Amino acid sequence: MKLYKRAMGWICVAAMAVSMAACSGNGEATAENITAPAETEPAIQTILDESNTKMQQLSSVESTTEYDVFMTVETESIMVAQTEDTVFFADPLKMDIEIFRNAGNLIGEKNMDLVNLRIARQDDKIMLHQYQNGGLWSKNEISEEELEGYNIKNGFSFFLEYAAGMKEVGQETVNDVQTTKYEGILDREAMEEPLQVTFPADLWKQIASDTDMELSELVQNASDMKLTLWINEEGYVVKYELDMTDALYDIFIAWLQGVGATKKQAEENIGVSNARITISNQSFNNAPDFQIPQ
Repeated sequence: MKLYKRAMGWICVAAMAVSMAACSGNGEATAENITAPAETEPAIQTILDESNTKMQQLSSVESTTEYDVFMTVETESIMVAQTEDTVFFADPLKMDIEIFRNAGNLIGEKNMDLVNLRIARQDDKIMLHQYQNGGLWSKNEISEEELEGYNIKNGFSFFLEYAAGMKEVGQETVNDVQTTKYEGILDREAMEEPLQVTFPADLWKQIASDTDMELSELVQNASDMKLTLWINEEGYVVKYELDMTDALYDIFIAWLQGVGATKKQAEENIGVSNARITISNQSFNNAPDFQIPQ
C-alpha cells in the first residue's frame, strides 16, 4: 500500500536521527491509559538531586552511549545501532568523541560509519576537529549553542531532573562496581523535549501536515518511557537506561491513523521490538588524557 511505503521513508528518517530519545502518542488513547507519574519519595529525590550535582561537578569522565532500535513496516525491517564513546574534560573544556553507526535499511543493506570528533576551547574559540573514515583531520569553529549538542553533562542532567516515580529496587553490580538500582519513568512533561531533539524540525512539520496533530497531542497520549538508574556509593550514576519501545510504537500507530489507516491496519503493519538508549559512565574525575590535533 502507498500509505505503508510512505511510512517506510518516514521511519527511515526517524530512526537515523540518532539522538534517539523518542516517545509517542496513540490516536485512540483514553484517560484510563494516560496516568500521571507517581511522586518520587523525598529521600530518593534527595539522592537524585545530589547525584545530579556530582555529575555536573565532574572534572573528567568516560561515557559510552548506545542507541539500539529495531522496527518493521509490513514485511520490511530497519535497524539502527550506534555507539558513542566520549572522554570529557571540564576545565579546560575538551572532548574526544568516537561514533560508530551500524544501520540496516529497509531492503537489508548495511551501512557502517565511524566518525572521530575532538572539541576544545582554543584562544577563546570552540574548535571542532573531525576525522572520518580514514581521512585527514578537518577543523572549524562552532558556536556555544552548537557545543551544547555535544555536552554530555546535558544528558546527565536531563535524565536526573526529569526522573519521575523512582523506586529503589535493590543492589546490582555494573561494570564491576556495586550500585543501587532505581526504576521509574521519564516525566511526561519532559517528553516533548526529547521528541524535538530526536527528530528534525521539518519532520515534525510533515507529521503535523499529514495528521493535523500537534506534537503536544502525540506526547499527551504517549506511553511512558521507562527509566532505570544505577548509582554507586559515591553518588555517581554508573549507568542510565531509557526504554522507549512502547512509546515509539505508539507514535507510528498514531501517525498511520492520522493519515487514514484504521487502528487494526496500523497495528498489523507496524512493529517496534526495541528502542533503547543506554549510557554507561566510568573514570569519574580520572579520565585518560588525549591530544587535540593542531
